[in-house]
Formats: sequence, structure tokens, C-alpha cells
Amino acid sequence: MALFAWCLLSITASAQSNKTNAINELTGEMLECSVYYIISANCIEGHPDPDAPGLVKTYKGLANDIATLAISIGKSVGVSDDAVNARLSLITKNLMDSIANKCVMINVLFDRYDNFCKQLVGNVDARLKELLAGKKCSGIYRCK
Repeated sequence: MALFAWCLLSITASAQSNKTNAINELTGEMLECSVYYIISANCIEGHPDPDAPGLVKTYKGLANDIATLAISIGKSVGVSDDAVNARLSLITKNLMDSIANKCVMINVLFDRYDNFCKQLVGNVDARLKELLAGKKCSGIYRCK
């Protein structure tokens, strides 16, 4: 009987750990999309295209919405504000490095993030289900 209880506790702890890991991964992906949208908005801002101001406003709104949701979800598994800020700094550095700090290379980010972020913003629950099923680097999200 003691062995059964130990096994049940181990399985429960493992399932809880998998859920926490999936939520942590989801939070990171959401923050990546937030940074992608902010960088895109900053690069588009001031462009002479008449559609640019609307796109900038949309991207900044998406960045804010997905970051707010990421922070809320992250807090549910104990992610602190300091951890979020550290992660945002690292993500921003990595994304800016990938375009050599030049907006003219924004297509690098567009190719990697646009479709994924649109899907994530549109259906966070579906991505969480993928992560809970162990599908971290499959589907539209391309790991490095």
C-alpha cells in the first residue's frame, strides 16, 4: 500500500511538473511574440506608407495584450516580475542581434515569428495543449 501511495504521489508530482514546464514555456513564447511585435512596430514607425500608423498601433496593442497575458499566466506558476523582466531583456537582445540591430533586416523576424505569433495570439489554449502533449518544437513554431 505504501508503494502504491508513493507511485501515485510521484505521478501527480510529475504531471504537475509537466504542467508547470508547459506554462513556463508558453509564457516565454508569448513574451517572444510581444517583443517581436514591439520591434516590428518600432521599425515600421515613421514609414511613409499610409498604412504604417495603423499597423504600428495594431502591433503595439498586440504586444501589450500578449505580454499582459503572459505575465498573468506566468504568475500562476510562480514567475516573478524580475524573472519576466530578465527574460524580456534577453529576448530583446536575441531578436535585435538576429537582425543585426537594423530594421532593414526585419524580414528575418517576420519569417520566424509572424505566422506563429498570429496563431498564438488567436488561440493560446491550443498552444498550451501542444506543449502539454510535449510538442514544443513541432508545428508552426520552429525552434532554433
